[in-house]
Parts: sequence; structure tokens; C-alpha cells
Amino acid sequence: MARDPLTAPLARADAERLLPRYSSARLSVEDRLMRARCLRTVEAWEVAWNELTALRDKVKTPLLRARIGQDMLHLAYYVGADIDVASLYRAAVRDAGANALLVAEIETAWSVHRIATQNDATGALRAAQTALDSLRTAAADRDRDLVTVRVQRQLAHVLAQIAEYPRAREAADVALATSRKLRDDWEIAWSTYAAGFTAWCAGAVEDAEASLEHAEELVRPFGTNLWRWTVFCLARAKIEQGNLEEGDRLARQSGAGDVFERSYVALACHDVDVALQLVETASDKERPFSDAVRGIILARKGELRPALRLLEDARTALAAAGLDHYAISCAAHAAHIRESLAYGGGRERGMRIVREIGERGGRGFAWFLPEVAEWLGKVAIGDEKAAPTAKVLRARGETARRRSRSSTPAGASEVDGATAHLRMAGLTWRELDIVRRLSLQHREGEEIDRDELAQRLGMSPNTLRVHLTRIRAKLDVGDRRGDEAILVAVRRLPAQELGELRV
Repeated sequence: MARDPLTAPLARADAERLLPRYSSARLSVEDRLMRARCLRTVEAWEVAWNELTALRDKVKTPLLRARIGQDMLHLAYYVGADIDVASLYRAAVRDAGANALLVAEIETAWSVHRIATQNDATGALRAAQTALDSLRTAAADRDRDLVTVRVQRQLAHVLAQIAEYPRAREAADVALATSRKLRDDWEIAWSTYAAGFTAWCAGAVEDAEASLEHAEELVRPFGTNLWRWTVFCLARAKIEQGNLEEGDRLARQSGAGDVFERSYVALACHDVDVALQLVETASDKERPFSDAVRGIILARKGELRPALRLLEDARTALAAAGLDHYAISCAAHAAHIRESLAYGGGRERGMRIVREIGERGGRGFAWFLPEVAEWLGKVAIGDEKAAPTAKVLRARGETARRRSRSSTPAGASEVDGATAHLRMAGLTWRELDIVRRLSLQHREGEEIDRDELAQRLGMSPNTLRVHLTRIRAKLDVGDRRGDEAILVAVRRLPAQELGELRV
């Protein structure tokens, strides 16, 4: 039996197809609800939230109330709404009754809220598993597959952050396989990103880099904020491999990341003072993550005892929340500091940490620094259980340190903030690099001819000319002469954020 479209799961492609039907100013309550659902699905979050809030008290049917509750629960995180989310969740579950798919969607939204706003990984895992249990009672069809993709993807995110790495990667693989079965481009893009994210958390940075680069290509046509986060994660994966120039550039171009995350990027790129300045501006909402990064920065500056206190306190808070992926990292950095304070003082702790990483199926740790990885590898190599992981950590640290010697952070450019829109316009990464070089050259007042610019970019003058012609065409400045026309076009790009509705 066909499900009511108002309460059934909604795919992004269907939302984009249906939305134009609801452009009239005079719509029924049911049509307004469907329009709001479409808006939420295409990430016009503020508009969708306002519409759902207006409809909430006008709908009397329990299932429709449950659907509104699920959508609002999902949106509450994105719009930063000041609302009693727990009451909204309980009411939505009650109204959903025995509708297995709707219950699964509500539990998934609750899981997102628990980990994203409350740092409650334990509660998030419980909700995601409840969603999976609910799905098992639903009839097998396309709708169930669609919800399965979203539940497995959320489960993968949670498992990666509680350091259950093999299970996380397995859940991401299930989400990707199911999305391919559906032939849903949006879900495939999302799930490819999730596969990269879980690999990155596990320390499989080469796998992560490959998945995230592919995810960026898949996400780019949709023009959503997922593109920003995908590029930021890709930047982190590259930095952890010692590719500081490309990692720093991508991190800036993404425009994503909380303050503590951008602070870590600055530290990893050897800009300790900027890292400290950034982390000092972190809000209370970013604690205990910002405290952990502040501790790592202070350790790099030589302030070891304050750093140790911050990391130990952060580890305790993160472990209590079930966020073991980050708690293990705090313990690793703290052990390294103890070793610096007194020879042998962190050795036993370091060995236990490497053993735990290995037992959990990991090959790295959060806020990865080469010197810490190398030290962990050295102190744990003599332990039979820890030795395989110790070899991997030491090799990763040595490789990253060696590569970073010949890799200089890219520095800021006026093009960075426009990168998302330039990618939407169809510019390749190579073309973006050319525009970025032109911008830096213009800012510094440097006059160089095309031949020298081509040499710096590692291409022939003829190849550069072809690239510039294509860039001009994509930015619609083909009829204007001079490279300045390209930079003017970049500066005039709209300030519209990704994810907002394009009217």
C-alpha cells in the first residue's frame, strides 16, 4: 500500500521536482506542509523552520504532527533554535505511533541533536540503534532503503567518534551500497563523504583522502554546505600526511570548521601564535574540544604543566560523554607531555594508548601531530600487542614530518572565500590554483609575464593560456582583456551562503 506523501520519507530529487508546484501564495495546510518539507530537504533551513513553526498548531492528525516534529527536530540544530528539543522529540515519538519509518527518522534526528549540540555520544548511539531496530519492522521497499541510508550514515558518524572504527566504516559502507542501489545522487554523495570521514577518524588517511576527493566532486553540483565540511575534512587528511601547502589552502577555501578546528590547522602548519590567538576566541559551546586543542598548543609553546592540566580535564569530560576518539587523543598528547616533564614519565601510558588504538582498529588519533605519533611508535614497539599499531604510527609520523619540510603553508588569498562559488561555477582545482596565484601576485604588486607564471605553476605557457580562456568563459568575462577582469569577477560573486534557497 502506498504511503501518504505527507508522512513518507522524502528524497532530495523529489523535493526539487515538487517544490515549484507549491509556489502559489494560496495553499492549503497540507500543501504548505509539503512545501516546508521540500524546503527543509533542499536545505532552505530558515524558511522551512518558519513555515513549520507556523503550521505546528494548525495540524491535528497525529502522523502529520509527528512529521512536523521530525522536521523541526532535524532543523533545530541547523537554525540554532531556542526550543525545548526534548519535549519536541517525546511528542513526535508519541504521535508517530507504530509508523516504523517515521519513528526511525525521528530517532535519527534525535541522534544528530544529541551528538552535535550536547556532545552526548552515548545518547546519540542509543538513538541511532533504536532507529535501526525500528527499520527492521518496516516493509522492504524504496522508502525503507532511503531511511536505511540516512540511519546507517548517522550511525557511522557516531561510531567513528566513540572510536568504534571498524563498525563505523562498515556502517558507512552499508550506507554507500544502499544509496547506489537507490541510484540517488545526493545520498551517494553524502555517503561517500561519510566513508571518507570514518576512514579519517580511524587514521586511514590515504583511504580518507581518496573518498573525500571523490565526495567533493559528487557534492559540488548541489551547492550545499556539505561541500564546505567535505573540503575541510580533506584538508585535515592532507595535513596529517605532511602536505601542509595543499591542506592549509583547502582549509581556508572551505570556510568551514569551528574555531578549535581552525586553531589546530594553524598549529599543524607551524603557526603557533595564530593557533593560540584563534583558540582563545572559542566560545564556551566548543568546550571541552577547545580546551584540548589549547592544551596541545601550550605544549608546543613549552608551557607543559598548564597544558597537561587542560588535556587531562578535557580527556575526563570527553570520556564521560562517550567521545573516546577525542579522549584517546587527549591521553596521547598528555602522555607525550609527561615524558617531556620527566624521562620515562609517559612511557607506560603511551604503550597503553597505542594498545587501545590497535584494539579499536585505529591507525591514528585526533589532532594528529607527527612528533607525538613518532614518540608513541617508539615507546610501544617493544609491546607484543601494541607493536603492529606502533609501527604504523611511527611510519605515519616520520612520513608526515619528512613531507612537511618541503611543504610551506599556502597563506591567505581573497579567492579563498569565493572558492565554493567558483567550484559551483565549474572551475577545476587547477583553475582555482591559477586564479589564486593571480590574486596573490596582484596583492603583492608583483609584475611577472605569462612565461614565468606558467613556470611557477608547473605548466607550459600554452597550457596556461588554455586554462585562462576556460576560466574567463566560466566567469563570463571572455570579452574583457587583462587578468584583472578575472579578479574583479571573483570579487563580485554573491555573498550568498551555500545551502540557502536559490530563487
